[in-house]
Amino acid sequence: EMLRSLVGSEMCIRDSAIERALIAEGHNPAPLFNIANIDRAMINNPEARLPIVSMWALWRAAVEHTHNDAFGITVAEHVFPTHLNALLFAIQSSQSLREIIDRLIRYATVVSTVINLSLIEEANSPQARLRFISLAQDDERPNAPFDAFLAIAVKNIRDVMAMGDEGILEIHLRRPEPKNLKKFLQFFKCPIRFNCEYNDLVLAEGLLDKKLAAANSDLARINDCLLYTSDAAD
Repeated sequence: EMLRSLVGSEMCIRDSAIERALIAEGHNPAPLFNIANIDRAMINNPEARLPIVSMWALWRAAVEHTHNDAFGITVAEHVFPTHLNALLFAIQSSQSLREIIDRLIRYATVVSTVINLSLIEEANSPQARLRFISLAQDDERPNAPFDAFLAIAVKNIRDVMAMGDEGILEIHLRRPEPKNLKKFLQFFKCPIRFNCEYNDLVLAEGLLDKKLAAANSDLARINDCLLYTSDAAD
């Protein structure tokens, strides 16, 4: 569950993506996992959880070792659809982008204690903003896991809407401009502003209620039932 990378304990799916990204760039992941005190044998266990402090140590070590401050984007490129589990299930069950965002917001509240999502709309505005609100101080968490989460969200929204590079008008990020800016621009393919007050995806308002051809109403009911059950259990 990809949102687990931002909570107090984390599923190991993202670890395997980090491992693949390191190997793809020609690096031996073993020493970096050792630095973070993470047993690599755990990363293929879908039920394993790791302390967030260990994961953030791994992210920091990976960025430092690769000299790539866009490493989070590289990791996102090594995430497989089967790794997204309930998140992908939520997206595929939606009838429109608005429903996708609604389910993403509710999904975040179920699995995350360090990030919230909100949809911001203003009257008579041609734009809407999907805001990613980090509940961890910026100086506490590395940038890379948030970069990866954002890249995964953008990619899956675009894929399910079959909208190519259009629709997401701008990306606003609190983080400073990376040295590897080219990687960000190549992946997101839209204007990016850094050192912003908020982390926002700026969307064309007209896209929110665009119907999705592949929407599955039965899947939506099952998904919502699972989400409400999770809420009740909490």
